[in-house]
Amino acid sequence: MMGLSSDDDDDFTMSQAYNNPMNMRVVEKLIRNKDEGSARGGQSESYVPGRTINDDIHGHVYLTAKLWDVVDTPEFQRLRYLKQLGSTYWVYPGATHNRFEHSIGVCHLGQMQASLFKNRQKELNLTRFDIEAISYAGLCHDIGHGPFSHVFENEFLPKAYEGRGYTSCHEGHSVTIWKRLIEKNALDIDKDMEERVSALIASSLPANKLRGEKAFLGDIIANGRNSIDVDKMDYLARDAQNCNVKISCDFDRLLRFTKVIDNEICFKAGDVSNVYQLFWDRASMHDRVYTHKKGKAIEYMIVDALLAADKAKDGEYSKSINDMDEYLKLDDTLLRRIEVERVDETDSHPMLKEAQAIIKRLQKRDLYKYVHEFVVPKDKLENYKNVTPEDILACQNPDGAISGGLKPDDIIVHNLKIDYCKGGRNPLDLTRFFRNYSDTASHHYPAEKVGFGLPGQFLIRKVRVFSRNSSDPYVKATRDAFEEYIRSNRIAVDSAEAFFSTPLKTARKRNQRFSHSEGDH
Repeated sequence: MMGLSSDDDDDFTMSQAYNNPMNMRVVEKLIRNKDEGSARGGQSESYVPGRTINDDIHGHVYLTAKLWDVVDTPEFQRLRYLKQLGSTYWVYPGATHNRFEHSIGVCHLGQMQASLFKNRQKELNLTRFDIEAISYAGLCHDIGHGPFSHVFENEFLPKAYEGRGYTSCHEGHSVTIWKRLIEKNALDIDKDMEERVSALIASSLPANKLRGEKAFLGDIIANGRNSIDVDKMDYLARDAQNCNVKISCDFDRLLRFTKVIDNEICFKAGDVSNVYQLFWDRASMHDRVYTHKKGKAIEYMIVDALLAADKAKDGEYSKSINDMDEYLKLDDTLLRRIEVERVDETDSHPMLKEAQAIIKRLQKRDLYKYVHEFVVPKDKLENYKNVTPEDILACQNPDGAISGGLKPDDIIVHNLKIDYCKGGRNPLDLTRFFRNYSDTASHHYPAEKVGFGLPGQFLIRKVRVFSRNSSDPYVKATRDAFEEYIRSNRIAVDSAEAFFSTPLKTARKRNQRFSHSEGDH
């Protein structure tokens, strides 16, 4: 590996940057750069050493002392208690990684990419202030997540606020907590830095405040343009490794062969297949891991338990989004706290008992039952409306085995969408490329010239149905109603999809499952 001597900063070449983007000594010097003046005042700063940690994805990661000041706060340390994949841990037991290490990984990749742009494209006029802002944004982009990450934000809160309006998002919470973190811990971070980092954290939102000649910096952490950003690079690599699922994108290469043209991060044309592989890997991870059937069943159980407990506590959990002091008390230990909370039998909260009963089912692996699914035909995608429990129950047999018939609360319908980040669009249409590093103009890469088979569509929709009651009569009634819905709506389901329906089986005790007959010995 090529290293840098103490006087090498100004002689660091484009060749070194492209061939050694992960060189620890290179990145350290670019980040620390003790001889460079501050971005605004031009005065030299005394060097304060940082610390290096050994990350299981990126190897040795260096963070400056200022970044450690943020890491060593209660607000950031809370991320140790938020699993990156929430309920997926119940399906993939290796998925024990947390938002804490992911955030450090995003910080590392973000400051590395910004530092490399600074060094090999002097015309961008990137400063130490810019590098620090990207680093802070990478660290704090996820501090606004609630318990079980996206489960709390996307499933629990919309149901808790059903009919009352809900517009909250974790990026907004992250900005609020970032500002709170500075104030509560009396950090030496000025107002200019505070506002720049806030804009970078929220850069993918419609109300993006990043403007001007350095607006491309917002695409490093959260790219609202085409979704190619270091956040995605880190979580895909980290999630795949911890779930022991194989993906193929070369993230080092993807980060290396980039250039800023016309205020947009562009990619080398010869690396187009690797760019596409990022989107394929993301879709594959959603299919195999993030929307795993058992994982979704567990997710729905967690949401039901939280909703019941929230009602028992007069909205304590749902109201916390309006009080950051209370919100920051919530993490993945919440389920355990509900489980062990003592219920006074004299004035008992029936909803709390209900929450505890759901958690007990979860612990005993008596999960909500996945019943069946179908893939929405391509010709129906454009104007397809989400299926509701009422749609399916309207097709149930009134003379079925369930007395009074199935009720809407008996089943859950999962309207699943898996795309390539931008709905049904080809992600390459939103990505610009360059041929040579001397290019001053970028271009789109036509799909027909990619050189390998792109999918015929970039959006897949599935409709899945689950039964809250795992007993055979309820599963059978749900399946019959769902299949009748499919027939009545003339949705073609091939034999392969029928394979995914849950077979009915006689319930038996767990210890009988592994017993042997005499002939087996």
